[in-house]
Amino acid sequence: MKYWMILAVLLAACSDAPLKKGPGTPDVDMNEADQAEDMSELDMEDMAFPDMPDDMGLDDMDSPDMEVDFAQPDMPDDMEPDLPPLIDPAGDEDSDGLTNEEEGAPGQDTDGDGIPDYLDLDSDNDGLSDPDELAAGTSPLTSDTDGDGEWDVLEVNANTDPLDDSSNLRAQGIVVVMMAPDQPRLSPVDVSLKPRIQDADVYLSMDASGSMFDDFQVVEQVLQGVHDSLLCEDNGTNCVADEQCNSGMCSLAGFCVDSNLPCVERSLHWGFGRWVELDSFQNVSSVNGNIAATVAAIDPGSASGAYESITQPIACVADGVNCTNSDKNCAAGGVGCGGFRPAAFKTYLHISDAREQCDDSTDPAYLQRCSTFTPNFAGSELARQNINFAALYDDTDTGTSNPTPATTLNAVALAAGSVDSQGLPFVYSWAASGFGAMLPLAIRGVLERHEFEARGAIVEQGGDAGDIGDFLVRLEADTTSNGCAVLATEDSDNDTYPETFPAVVAGTNLCWKLEFAPNTLVPRNASLQEIRGSFQTQGADGTTASRPLLLIVPPIVGQP
Repeated sequence: MKYWMILAVLLAACSDAPLKKGPGTPDVDMNEADQAEDMSELDMEDMAFPDMPDDMGLDDMDSPDMEVDFAQPDMPDDMEPDLPPLIDPAGDEDSDGLTNEEEGAPGQDTDGDGIPDYLDLDSDNDGLSDPDELAAGTSPLTSDTDGDGEWDVLEVNANTDPLDDSSNLRAQGIVVVMMAPDQPRLSPVDVSLKPRIQDADVYLSMDASGSMFDDFQVVEQVLQGVHDSLLCEDNGTNCVADEQCNSGMCSLAGFCVDSNLPCVERSLHWGFGRWVELDSFQNVSSVNGNIAATVAAIDPGSASGAYESITQPIACVADGVNCTNSDKNCAAGGVGCGGFRPAAFKTYLHISDAREQCDDSTDPAYLQRCSTFTPNFAGSELARQNINFAALYDDTDTGTSNPTPATTLNAVALAAGSVDSQGLPFVYSWAASGFGAMLPLAIRGVLERHEFEARGAIVEQGGDAGDIGDFLVRLEADTTSNGCAVLATEDSDNDTYPETFPAVVAGTNLCWKLEFAPNTLVPRNASLQEIRGSFQTQGADGTTASRPLLLIVPPIVGQP
């Protein structure tokens, strides 16, 4: 110890200034070029150093127990800064199963929460602790190990595979939004649906004149089979979205149906009425869910008349006020005299072999009333009640004083807006193929090709951690992404984002983009929190498709 301290003093004494000589010591300038020669002349014994003891007073520093205080001078000990402790790379400070070295000790802080990973039980702050991440085989340093958009904590809780990007709730048709903490803006979520006819009502309105009696018998014989053929077939598999049904579809009733053809997925109701001349319409069987009861009600009755009115009964079914007869027997509730369900896909099927004969009468009062029920008026009444129009006719009536049945019925269809995407009415002749063969085709034509409205909407489930609507920023129809239908859209709610497709046919793949605000409303706690609802297509005919929508607030893991 003595010698290195002496050397330090000697070195400190050396400077650019000349050394002062003692007696007999020459002047030496350390900056001169000949310093080496002059230094050789130095006699260390003659240099004038002050008298000092041999041990420089440092004998006490020989003790191996010496403590040296490197603290700042004149600062109390309780104010001195703490120096970082030594960290054992092989240790596990937070007891999470990862060594300090594996967690980047001492400086790595993956989630930026101010707690270094080696002291943090949840290094990525995804709500799944580091030990649980190790047990699941996921990375404790990333919230979504397989990069499928669903965090590891959700996949572990949902029993999907957090290491497989094809195994997740999204693959099951569930729309998932992770309400990430401290995320300034969430990415838009893509949603697609294929609206279909869930509930349908068909009202048969038949000309009860004598020439139609045989056709009544045909309807009685075939209607049960027509009903069965129009219903989607349940294959026994429960579902919440189409993705769970292989190549089939998931109905709103919660079961898979095998057919991809447009069919009625949940319920098909029928009604029946008959008529002959002006103000003779009778609602024999209001729309109901008992097909056998409807079949039993099909009968021509005993009404008769000379001047068949084929447009007035159309207006009467739409609204009973258009008929003045006391025996019209309109339904006590529902839509129109036939009692359609308000949220069903409503279709009026007109069946007649006659042309319009109302104005064949010579009675002025009769003629005056007939003039009210034009094809345009009848069709407009259907449109007002959102009732679709289809017709079956036969050209056996050869009268020439009025337009043919086809001309009149096509005009009704146009006024009702009951045409397909090509502008063709749902009006069919049974002359060539027979009435029995054309009956199911006429109804199926409406189901397959009649356009209807599909409006994207969020529906709350309630009873959970919050309301989805509180987070929704944008709901907008998407017509540009791959696989999405390119159709006209409308902004029905005037929020600057079009969310409605005004004219689609059943089975069309429609798309939307949903954007949600970051979560500032639901505090994180020790449990995974869910905000449940659904994304639906809705319209005048009710809900036509739906899939679950799930907002996830991840839990927070306590520190040791």
